[in-house]
Amino acid sequence: MEIIETRKKHNRIVMLNNAAIFIVSYLIVFYIYQLFTLIPAFALQIPSVFHTGYIDFDSVTSSASADVWQDKDNIFAVFGTSPLVIAIFVLFNILILTAAVHKLNYSLSVFCFWNIVNGILRFLGNFISGHIFYLWSSNLITDFLGLSYPSKIGTLLCVIVALIITFLCITSTVRLIKYVFNPFTGAVKEKVLYYILLPVLIGILFLYTYLSIPKFNENEFGIFILTAASVYLIYFMTNRKYKNIKERRESMYVKFNRPLIISVLVLPFIKIITDRGISINASVYRQYIIEMFLLISFSLIAFITLVSVIYYFHKRRKIHKQKILNAQNTFIENNADINNAEWGIKKHDMDKYKDVL
Repeated sequence: MEIIETRKKHNRIVMLNNAAIFIVSYLIVFYIYQLFTLIPAFALQIPSVFHTGYIDFDSVTSSASADVWQDKDNIFAVFGTSPLVIAIFVLFNILILTAAVHKLNYSLSVFCFWNIVNGILRFLGNFISGHIFYLWSSNLITDFLGLSYPSKIGTLLCVIVALIITFLCITSTVRLIKYVFNPFTGAVKEKVLYYILLPVLIGILFLYTYLSIPKFNENEFGIFILTAASVYLIYFMTNRKYKNIKERRESMYVKFNRPLIISVLVLPFIKIITDRGISINASVYRQYIIEMFLLISFSLIAFITLVSVIYYFHKRRKIHKQKILNAQNTFIENNADINNAEWGIKKHDMDKYKDVL
């Protein structure tokens, strides 16, 4: 009975910790996307109002700023920068999670996992919701290219293709589940429920209240539905992949991540300020500052990503060489007492088998 109660307590703590991590990750990805939409708009002299869950261009569009929207290059700059940054962000988290997993603690591993999932859903979810609800988002890129506007069939095809790509990407994240919990100790169905499914449902409920009340947010509503569907897909595929593994006893010691949970509770105070809207009036005198900021930011991001990729493959190659060397040394030590006649080959001929080992 005591073991059952300990297990229930462990699952509740894990559920709340992971829900807090999911919420923080979702909002970080959300605000990165918003920030890199606001910066190009500011640089192009487009005023805007930043609200809790969206950016308002409609209410502040003037005759001067309306002319900016006539140029498709400006559309690409405003609504194409954020998807590019999010794509780099997802790649960066994949590299951190897979290359430095032994140096990350549990919370950081889970955080990187949700950054990847939320980044994928933000990248494609904004595009899908934008087409469905006719929003100011990355959907305007295909509209101005003539792929989705004014043809309804074109819009439908773009949405279908984006949905297929989304679920293919989400399917590939199942192989990263081992960084969220250990599936090889069994009880996978229970773990997916408390480590992934329930935390996300709690997170969606909180985020819907935060981003869509009092004004209904069509874009986030679409992404919430996409997130719920994606998590159920992860739940189903993970159970299917690891269902035959027998359960083994493991440590159930875990504690509340209090700083993270407290930071989530602070968000309603931020909401009170941003619900009123923060006006961002563009100024031609500050345009060059934004341009320099963008140049420096993208240069740094590109440099860090390049170094990370090089380091990742260099480390993999180094680990592979070390494994070969360890295998050779172990093989030689275990057979040190066998003479050459019994062994059949000379010891110095072992080098030709290094590719096999």
